[in-house]
Amino acid sequence: MLVLLLAWLPVVRGQQQASVPATRVAGTPYAALEPVLRALGYLSTPGEGSITVQSPDGVLTLFAGSPDGLWAGVGAAGAEEVSFAAPIILRADGWFAPLDTFGRLNVGVEADTLTLPDGRVLVLAFPAPPADAAAGAQAEVEDLGNGLVGIRFFVPGVAGPDTVSLLITDLGLLALAYPEQRRELGERLVELGQDRPLYFVLTSLGESGWEPAFVLEQGGRSFEARHPFRVRILEGGAESVTPEAPVSGVVLVPESFVLTLPLRITWGGVTGEVTFRR
Repeated sequence: MLVLLLAWLPVVRGQQQASVPATRVAGTPYAALEPVLRALGYLSTPGEGSITVQSPDGVLTLFAGSPDGLWAGVGAAGAEEVSFAAPIILRADGWFAPLDTFGRLNVGVEADTLTLPDGRVLVLAFPAPPADAAAGAQAEVEDLGNGLVGIRFFVPGVAGPDTVSLLITDLGLLALAYPEQRRELGERLVELGQDRPLYFVLTSLGESGWEPAFVLEQGGRSFEARHPFRVRILEGGAESVTPEAPVSGVVLVPESFVLTLPLRITWGGVTGEVTFRR
């Protein structure tokens, strides 16, 4: 599980500098937004799926899950649409923005630093990468019968290399394997609306922690689904799994992803590729 620091930590790089939590999603670097805003002294107002930043040059509004925002410069008659390199992410530990977002706030961006207008430097503190997707970690496609396929991830834990197993499949085709539940599954699909829901089941041979976060990639697009926004837990816990308490849930995939084409999924530091519909 990736752990991001929630407080400032001093580091030494020629002189004492502050660090800011950072992460990468499908190779794109992100930095925690709110610690940078505090360092800048800018006010921010979170809303329902959005956050508004007041800077000396104007007002920037960002939206969770979207690469597009609104910018109203000082003295402008109205707001204009602006776009960034990747979608803004709202997680349980705060807002994360791709680095070009900070340029709009007059912050200099380098590979691993942010330079504030007054010259102070913030070092991006990326979490350590997963340990070589540890021994035994793997992903494999499974034929579930009746035209239904899934992809199963195995990751190590306290009980051995294959302690934790997570199976993902297409909720829309699940009735092929369980025709007796066709009505209930149809009602669930209606509830979930226009998104393309993937159903997952997580089991474990011993008590283990897990992270309900998935990165999906297809045709140059990437998307991170994370609990509680694009990952919904139907049964079990969002932090741990035990042999007696498996976890089930759905991953809500945007319509821009096509389930008839290969889809790369990363979970637990492991990446696999599957085509759910043929």
